[in-house]
Amino acid sequence: MPSIRTTATASLLFTMLAFAPIANAHEEDASPFSLKDPPALSSEQNARLSTALGLLASIDPSIERKAPKVRFAFFPHDGVLAGYFEPNRGIVGLDEGRSDCAMAAMLAHELTHAGRLGVGPGSRMVHRTQAFAGDYADFMVDEEAIAFLAQIRVAKGLHCLDEFEPAVTALEARTWGKPEAEARAIFRTTYDFAPGYWASYFMAFMADGPGVAPSSAP
Repeated sequence: MPSIRTTATASLLFTMLAFAPIANAHEEDASPFSLKDPPALSSEQNARLSTALGLLASIDPSIERKAPKVRFAFFPHDGVLAGYFEPNRGIVGLDEGRSDCAMAAMLAHELTHAGRLGVGPGSRMVHRTQAFAGDYADFMVDEEAIAFLAQIRVAKGLHCLDEFEPAVTALEARTWGKPEAEARAIFRTTYDFAPGYWASYFMAFMADGPGVAPSSAP
């Protein structure tokens, strides 16, 4: 995984360690962390995106409806990162090697972030209102919990939860049917990567401070 340098990249840390890792690396120009704008989707990629969005809508059409306009990008499969949300540029990235069902679940996760946090300089992930790093990290871990719950709901509804790693399926077993507040607390205290999320957001706040855009793009 590339190093954490900004809030935008902090949103990516651990985000989709939701599949078993495979030791491959992105080509530099194709990396979702590149400074370059992502290339336009091909006709085949647009068709896959349309299919995944349709699957998402079949389970919960409100997720896409509540999200602001974003750009979609595909990146090469590496077995580690399955999706990302970059708030500064309003980009949602998807691993083109995943199944249509898994892609729909990842759209649920990343579009939930976009809908709740917003995009551009006004994003609550970029323009932070918290005064302290710990408060911001707590806030963002709650946001990750909500996004993971959406991801699980869609994956379970589409019968592809088994495509995700054991930590995610275990989270489903602990949270399914629970009120949201209780499910968020379960995520914070039991999800394998929750401490890493918290640390990454804490470090991002310490690097960039409150109420300001990150010092550099990812």
